[in-house]
Amino acid sequence: MNAPRRIPVFRPLPAPMPFRRPLPTHPIARRDELRRRRAGRFGVATMMVLMAVLTLPEILATPTYSVHLPAATADQAPPELPDGSRVVLETGTALEVQYYKHRREVRLSDGAAEFTINKDADRPFEAKAGGVVARTDEGSFGLRRAGSAVRVEVRSGTVEVSEGRWNRRKSVVLQAGQGVQTRPEGGLTEVFIVTR
Repeated sequence: MNAPRRIPVFRPLPAPMPFRRPLPTHPIARRDELRRRRAGRFGVATMMVLMAVLTLPEILATPTYSVHLPAATADQAPPELPDGSRVVLETGTALEVQYYKHRREVRLSDGAAEFTINKDADRPFEAKAGGVVARTDEGSFGLRRAGSAVRVEVRSGTVEVSEGRWNRRKSVVLQAGQGVQTRPEGGLTEVFIVTR
């Protein structure tokens, strides 16, 4: 009548082990599996070192010329860059200019600028505004940024315009008289004819 009751005992579960295939018991199969694992680790390490060697010099590059052009006023003369290239800033536009050993780079945070670029095949010219990069060796083009909207219009020469993150970058090559701008939802519009 008063039989003893069994009380369940809850034991903690063992800690989960990270997923790893157990090594085979046969010595030759065990040796082959260890070699495969080492080869995989070596491959990953090699790729990481290779990426560091290829990208680190560019990341750590020190500019040979650097200047911040403050917001332009109506009475300012257009500045001339060290290579003879010219930039005309619209009133209220600020620009950061940096020249490196292998590239010339400007950053437009807001406003508009007209660039006339002297040829230098060893150092392409890159104008950056938001996620848009306009790249050329020589030519003349306008770049306008208002918030997240960016517009590029080519006056002479050829300009490659790209937009987006490095893994989804889309680009288009513009000739004289052509333009492109960003869409509100991202990406670039179709190439259009510039009327002036």
